[in-house]
Amino acid sequence: MGDKIKIDQYYDWWFDNALEFLGHLLTEINVDVKWDNGIAFAPLDDDKIASLVDNIEKLIKFKITYLRLKKDGTQERGYRTYLPTMHKGKYVNFLG
Repeated sequence: MGDKIKIDQYYDWWFDNALEFLGHLLTEINVDVKWDNGIAFAPLDDDKIASLVDNIEKLIKFKITYLRLKKDGTQERGYRTYLPTMHKGKYVNFLG
């Protein structure tokens, strides 16, 4: 494969989900990603790394905050102490 970065599929639901998500984030910043039992891509330059980090930070901010309704009817921004995960139709806290 030469100087490509290769991350193999691990056959673990959590890891492979993260790997697929990374691959999609890379394609959003115009990195050519090869999909074959994992992902492979050329090393990133500083600009690509900065773009990738910016995209991840935007997602983190979106995922860890939410709007909640106060008793007086106004809204306020709440902060999650965990990421809610669906399991058998219910939100559960695997990380808290």
